[in-house]
Amino acid sequence: MPETIRKTYYRSLAFKCILAILLGAVVNGLLLHVSLSGEPGSSYAEGYAIMASLRTNLFYKSMGIYVATSIFIAIGITVISLLYSHRVAGPIYRLGLFARKIASGDLAGTVKLRQKDEINMMADDLNNLTAEYKKIITRIEHKTKEFEEIAVTIGKSKGDAALDDIARLSGKRDEINKILSNIKL
Repeated sequence: MPETIRKTYYRSLAFKCILAILLGAVVNGLLLHVSLSGEPGSSYAEGYAIMASLRTNLFYKSMGIYVATSIFIAIGITVISLLYSHRVAGPIYRLGLFARKIASGDLAGTVKLRQKDEINMMADDLNNLTAEYKKIITRIEHKTKEFEEIAVTIGKSKGDAALDDIARLSGKRDEINKILSNIKL
């Protein structure tokens, strides 16, 4: 059974979300490193005083960086999710419009999706369905026209010619019934 959404879609989405999280962690580490870089002091006492104040400031700096990075990650994942959902939701909407058009009896045209849309196979199936129904309807119209032509000649003919025309009419009816028998309701 063909898949509606390619399997690579989910892997690609997960990969990009994990990439956004890893990028956030790297940015968090770099910001922490930059904020803590500096000279420890010219003497031992100055270095000790700086390290004592650093312990209290370290928590606040790392929390600030963590919050900023978390916001960055959340925005990144939201943007990625929106972009990926757009590749599914938009085409589904267009397929729905096309299906309603078919249901109303309009078999003209096809549904066209972008190459990057995830449900191209479903669009192709819907286009194939429409094309097959067009063929069936065209065949029925052709056979019905032949049926009507024979019916007109029956009215004009007499005797054995009328019997031949009736036999031909019966054959055309059978051909139409055969075409219709392939359609299950």
